[in-house]
Formats: sequence, structure tokens, C-alpha cells
Amino acid sequence: MDKGASIARFLELHHLGVIGVSRTGKNFGASLYRELVKRYSVVVPVNRNGGSIDGVAMTTSIGELEGKVDGIVVAVPPEECSIVVREAYAAGIRNIWIQQRSESADAITFCSEHHLAETHGECLMMYLSEVSFPHRLHRAVRRLAGRLPHVPGKVM
Repeated sequence: MDKGASIARFLELHHLGVIGVSRTGKNFGASLYRELVKRYSVVVPVNRNGGSIDGVAMTTSIGELEGKVDGIVVAVPPEECSIVVREAYAAGIRNIWIQQRSESADAITFCSEHHLAETHGECLMMYLSEVSFPHRLHRAVRRLAGRLPHVPGKVM
């Protein structure tokens, strides 16, 4: 599946988990969580240490997401990515977006070997409608440079 089709498929999901939301609410995972909450039916924040974000208790285990989400967004350091992907697989989660700067070669290989629908090397914010200024600018620059994949059915 080409990258644009993979992105389109992920964007069609309705229930997502965001892995790596900080308890302080100040990391990229928290920003992404806040943007996704505006657009998706169910968005579950996950932090192994618990806590809450914007009054929502965070789930502490990826296993707790089983049956509750269609896919996950991974926003953790690369050295944790492989663990997250394996836990998602064990929980039956087959749609995985590995956020830029979270990728690890081992995690990507695992996804491929286990036939998981995985997207990496892209920032999910580039494909959400009505994102804030810095993300709109980044998307425009990528589009002008010819580095924004065509996503079927999506006008950006």
C-alpha cells in the first residue's frame, strides 16, 4: 500500500489511543491528543505512569485499549517504540501511526512482519483539517516542496 493510501486508511478510523501523552500536558503527544479529541469519536490518552490531561484520566496500559480503539498513535521516544508496537499487537490493535521522531527500525520491521497497517515518517498533524498556525505553515511548505504525499479523498 502506498503512503497516501496508508494515511487515508488511518484517517478513517474513529477510535484512537495516543501513546505517550505527558502528565504535564506539555509534550507533542499531549498536543496531538488535544487536536484528535476535536475530530474523533473516542481518543484515549495513555501514559504508563497514569495522571490526567484536561480532566481525563489517562490509561496506564496499552492492553487496556483492547476492543476500545481502532488504532494508536505512537508519540514516545524511539527506544520505547518497539515495546509499544509489540504491546499493541498483543492487544489486537492492528492500525498504528508512528509519529515522526518516534520511529525505530525494529518497530517498523515488527509491523511489517506481523502485517500491521503502519504509517511512519509523517506527522499526523499534516493531515488533520483546520490545524493551528505552525502546522498549517509546515504543511504548506511540504506541499510546495513536493514532499506531502497525495492522500486519496483528502483535500488539504
